[in-house]
Amino acid sequence: MIFEFYPWKIDIDVEATRQLYLSNDYAEDKRINKKIYDGMSEKQKAFFLSLGVDIMKIRAEETVHADPGEGAGRTAVRRIDFLFCGRFLMLPEYQGRLYRDEEAFGENFPGTLKIVPMTEGERIPVFDIDGLPCIFKHPCSLSAGPEFEKWDCGHILGSILKIQTCP
Repeated sequence: MIFEFYPWKIDIDVEATRQLYLSNDYAEDKRINKKIYDGMSEKQKAFFLSLGVDIMKIRAEETVHADPGEGAGRTAVRRIDFLFCGRFLMLPEYQGRLYRDEEAFGENFPGTLKIVPMTEGERIPVFDIDGLPCIFKHPCSLSAGPEFEKWDCGHILGSILKIQTCP
């Protein structure tokens, strides 16, 4: 199924993604996954469901830092990484330059992949999932495993970094 998350266009195999999460659990601390799930809007939950991603099995981290200064509060940093099955059809140009690096991916970068030129203000774009800023990237940063070494490995990694102040 083709999904457009401008500037990304991705052909996602939703059923294969569901199967991926039936046989794999990437969660490191289920309490954090539950906390993140409970704090999601219905639109955010629907986004993950539409891809076949099990939120309770994704890799999620949360760290809380004390802000400097007296009575300054705290800052929570949440990082969410979710893997799904599919392939890129369109990428922003900064990723096109990165992924063409033959040292990183060899000569496997597909010539048919559409590269989207970005304006100065969109150098590193994100896709907004109802307030969650997400980027889609090659999963080689998730694992050094051999299944992710090739450019067209059949998997894509979504990453969300959310920073917010806490009382």
